[in-house]
Amino acid sequence: LYGEKVQGEMRGNGQFSPEISSFVEKLTRLSQLPYVKATRVVGRYGLLYALARMCTSSLGGDFQLPKGRGGFEEYLYEVVFSVVEAEAFKKELEKEGIDFYTLGHTQKTFLSWERGKVSCDELLQAYETGWEQNFENLD
Repeated sequence: LYGEKVQGEMRGNGQFSPEISSFVEKLTRLSQLPYVKATRVVGRYGLLYALARMCTSSLGGDFQLPKGRGGFEEYLYEVVFSVVEAEAFKKELEKEGIDFYTLGHTQKTFLSWERGKVSCDELLQAYETGWEQNFENLD
């Protein structure tokens, strides 16, 4: 499966199973609800990385990871939604038959979870300049 931009329009080639295709269609529809403010696919490096990438310099979050989950484990088919009307969104998820768990809430300037707390500025700086520290000695 791959996609490319052709004359300003995204086009994809490949094949999904009917179940995955239905799941993607549901998530696309859910992401367009008026009370959804942000989404992010959880992929490489897991849930904590996805949450960290959603932070801005002034907005982070306070989260509780699901029981038995590490923050950097990778699972297939997970998406983070940030919403302003949680109960209405939960009803939509239930109506669509999508399993979900509530992680927490947004907060100013920090990303915190049960095992740590990092300022959003530190996260952004690490993301933007971390490659310099790791690749400067590759000559």
